[in-house]
Amino acid sequence: MKSAAIAGVAGLIVAGAGAAVPSLAAARPSAPTATPRLRITAKIKLASARSFAKDQFAEAPNGAVYFSISKHVYVVNGNAKPKSAVTEGKPVVALAANASDYFVQTGLTVTEYTRSHNAKVRHWTLTSPASPITTAGLDAAGNTLWSWTDWATDGSGFEYATVSRISTTSSSVKRVSSSNVQPGLLTAYSAGAYFDDSLKSALTFATPSGSTRHIRYTNIPFALALAAGRLDVLSPHSNGDVYIDSFNARTLRSPISKRVSSSDLNITGTSAGLVVLACAGRSCATSVAILNAATGASGPSLAIPHAEPFVLLAPQPAVLTDTGGSIYLNRLAA
Repeated sequence: MKSAAIAGVAGLIVAGAGAAVPSLAAARPSAPTATPRLRITAKIKLASARSFAKDQFAEAPNGAVYFSISKHVYVVNGNAKPKSAVTEGKPVVALAANASDYFVQTGLTVTEYTRSHNAKVRHWTLTSPASPITTAGLDAAGNTLWSWTDWATDGSGFEYATVSRISTTSSSVKRVSSSNVQPGLLTAYSAGAYFDDSLKSALTFATPSGSTRHIRYTNIPFALALAAGRLDVLSPHSNGDVYIDSFNARTLRSPISKRVSSSDLNITGTSAGLVVLACAGRSCATSVAILNAATGASGPSLAIPHAEPFVLLAPQPAVLTDTGGSIYLNRLAA
């Protein structure tokens, strides 16, 4: 069984829900090329940072960003100011969005709304080995909504997460894995979802039809990302160094492993490439760059002071910052 020593960090990592995954034509990391520097194209004030640790964020394929503050969900279209979307009866614990709809989780209930009119479409009820849950995540991909839920508290200590799949075209909810998944470590595209199954010491690929495939993996990842036909895993190895382990996304075969900077903390696949967020020094000086999985080398870095290291949005790259007591959405481009 894997050690859970890093799970407190991994459980907070947020991938861009509803992210459109780049083409799966490539099976190996691309050859080294000149890597552009990321730049900030817009900085949009979202809200007060008082509840930042509990706020939820997700990005739709067109770059619209949904975020929640307690029971309230807002949307940022383009570079416009946030607009109210919907208000729930309970605090929101997870969000996701696809091309037409967005999904809001409160407790063990997930509700679908249309993006065009905020009209309620349907809802589903999840199951958990314990209730209430304390953290959760959603990832919308194709006609499937993937969910992880966790119920860890200070009293219970670390707990493994439960993964479920939801059909967005029906009332179907199926539990995929029960209480053996590292919380926060799930990424998905139309063919299925990948997550870290600690009790099996494996990376698991689950399909919308219900089949699963496992490959042995003994490290606890910092983050999982889909980029250019690969499943990229940012992970500390037994020697103490941090690596990017790249697998063929369809087969989970032919892994390539490259050492990366020890400051690298989070990755996500975006329209600009594989984006890495680094956190250097005791003060956690944060920066972002494009990471070449073929070499492990990052391109020129862009310093973004006060960036939240556990939130990287995709498919349009963006990071969040806590500046002067307010949350800002920083949109990026290469």
